[in-house]
Amino acid sequence: MGLNFAVMYFVTRKFINNSLASFLSAFFYAFNTASVAHYFDGHLQLSLRFFLPILFWLLVKYFQKPSFKGLFLLSLVFLANSLTNIYFMVYGAVMAICVFVLFLYKNKKKWRPFVFACTKYWWVALPALFIFLWYYLPYYHFFKHENVTRDLNDNIAYSARLFSFVNPNQFSLVYNFVRIGFFDSEYQLWLQLFPIILLLTGVYYVLVNAKSFLWLVVLGFFWLSFCFGPFYITLSDKLTNIPLPYWWLYHFFLPAQSLRVPARSIFLALVPLSLLVGYGWLCWQNFFKKDKAVFFILILVFLVLENRVLYPFFFRRSVYQTAKQLHSQGKISFLKNKPVIHYPIYQYDAGKSYLLKYLSWAEVTEEKIFNGYSGYFPRQWLKLSEQLAKNPKKEDFVSLTNLGYQYAVVHHNLLDKTKRQSLRMFFSKNKKVAFFAKENISVYRLTWPKK
Repeated sequence: MGLNFAVMYFVTRKFINNSLASFLSAFFYAFNTASVAHYFDGHLQLSLRFFLPILFWLLVKYFQKPSFKGLFLLSLVFLANSLTNIYFMVYGAVMAICVFVLFLYKNKKKWRPFVFACTKYWWVALPALFIFLWYYLPYYHFFKHENVTRDLNDNIAYSARLFSFVNPNQFSLVYNFVRIGFFDSEYQLWLQLFPIILLLTGVYYVLVNAKSFLWLVVLGFFWLSFCFGPFYITLSDKLTNIPLPYWWLYHFFLPAQSLRVPARSIFLALVPLSLLVGYGWLCWQNFFKKDKAVFFILILVFLVLENRVLYPFFFRRSVYQTAKQLHSQGKISFLKNKPVIHYPIYQYDAGKSYLLKYLSWAEVTEEKIFNGYSGYFPRQWLKLSEQLAKNPKKEDFVSLTNLGYQYAVVHHNLLDKTKRQSLRMFFSKNKKVAFFAKENISVYRLTWPKK
């Protein structure tokens, strides 16, 4: 987050020659409800947003005055941003297309010379393009082979609702009494009170005093509209057939079909919106010329309070404590690098807290775990997981061993009495004896013959 702050501060200074405005802009970009909520949810890859602001600045700078050096730097930053994660790769591409279209419109009377100037040094970007293709072509082949296309239903499920923008972090020091909508990080898009005030006054300032930067307002709110997903959803959470801008993005920009959370488009929109927060400070400082420093400190105090959360940064599950104890005694060290399945098996609809239950165990043993949570579950995994969870049969375990799985760890204290007895009968019937049993844990070796 510190790097996000530093980069946004640098970029804002390029647009607004004001240190206090740049500080507030950077603070808003680095610390906001969406960023903090995803941090607590374990989405650390979404904190790697430091390339987006500098990519935005380089795009604007390049299309204003195309040059060899400009395209070289632009291609490097685009590549670096693309290597952070798939979402930011798509957002970087969308950003480049939108900024190009914007400047193409501004040069509509001389569009041919403009396009020629922009593409004159195209070969400079080839090294970055080759690395980009080397990195992403395997992903694309997997995407085609496994038919990993996020359908519209996936996108609708994780589309922002109107309440998302008034839905604060439930662990916030200031807003913990507010209970609106879902408590999932994907739906916490509250921009906070003082940044909203600065943002709106920034829009006013641009409309009145800096009309040449009106495109910042257009881009900011256009990209913000992507958060609402492919279709309009009413206040009563009813889906309509009214298409929104994200619908067109999904259908006409292939990489967007690899995404399933339109609400994360907030991270794309935050770049121009943060700049508008900076312009908002320019508007307010005119009203507090003599007490500008006091007013700035007051805003900063409120920003810190609004971003203060009471949720602990670190906690461990009982499963982890058990694994740590057994591993320190050398009881389960043999599981290292071994494919392992854990019981009980939780299904996708059980929620992330259950699906993630055994990952802290695997952190200790360094095993290859069958259970877990992912943004993408192959259909075969879902089918086998459901069969093994509800009514395990010998054939299912044969399929499991054919995939290379060697051990089954049963957590008896997490099973109800019926399921516990059922599993014991199953393993006993198939002549499987737990060669290790300790602390409500039994480990079975899966030795069915491979097909």
